[in-house]
Amino acid sequence: MPDGITWPRYKSGGPVGIGDRFTDRAGIERAVMCIRFYDDKFCIHAYDDTLHFYNYGEPVTPAPVPAADGKPLREGETVWDTKGNGPYIIKKIENDGVVRIDGSDLGYFGSEFVHERPDTRARVIDGMDEETVERIDRLVKDGRWLDD
Repeated sequence: MPDGITWPRYKSGGPVGIGDRFTDRAGIERAVMCIRFYDDKFCIHAYDDTLHFYNYGEPVTPAPVPAADGKPLREGETVWDTKGNGPYIIKKIENDGVVRIDGSDLGYFGSEFVHERPDTRARVIDGMDEETVERIDRLVKDGRWLDD
């Protein structure tokens, strides 16, 4: 790159890439279609045909990665997978939205996690009398269980 011109970077220091999701100054999530470089600034051209100008060295804000419960994931927080396994600690959220957890080299989608441990049948019926458990199981089996 010519002197004084630097590749756009996120607040984390990672490079902005084509197709990446970012949040503009108005708080709207967009996706990078292309990046244009000028003498004193750069421009992110988003897929929705909007233009977003930044000064060199000014960080771009990545779009939040939502969990299955709709809440944004953050590095360092405790989560469970949607099957109730965990807890896990979010180690890193990559620029492309891939989520990494402590103790694993695999990458995950944000939609594979929730912020509160999901209820399992065993956890719900713990402490209930047998008659109540049988009644609930019968209602669910017959399709007569209604969620409020």
